[in-house]
Amino acid sequence: MIEDPIINTPRPLAGIRASIKFFRYVFRIIKFIWPIFSSLLILIMLLGIVIGIREGWTIGNSLYFAFITGFTIGYGDITPQYPLTKILAVAIGLVGFLFTGILVAIAVQALQFTIRGETPLDKDKE
Repeated sequence: MIEDPIINTPRPLAGIRASIKFFRYVFRIIKFIWPIFSSLLILIMLLGIVIGIREGWTIGNSLYFAFITGFTIGYGDITPQYPLTKILAVAIGLVGFLFTGILVAIAVQALQFTIRGETPLDKDKE
């Protein structure tokens, strides 16, 4: 029996259905790892607030600084001045790397599920 190579190849991603399926998989995976994901977000926010209190910033500016630093954008419009807050800013950057890495891994996994037509987080069907 000869296998048809066309049947076994992944279908190209096109259209709104593939996009909806991709985002559904992204949210399903995020729901699964939500404790880790939310812990990293809370840690970024808390470190930003601690820096803001020490520097005398508003809560809005503190959170703005935390997320701009955490996502490694770093505009430089708000910068810490004290040695402790500079160290905490580095900690925000490291936590931001973890957060971004997990987010990228989720997107890659969801894209693989979308291409293969699999369902994430289901048990193996053998």
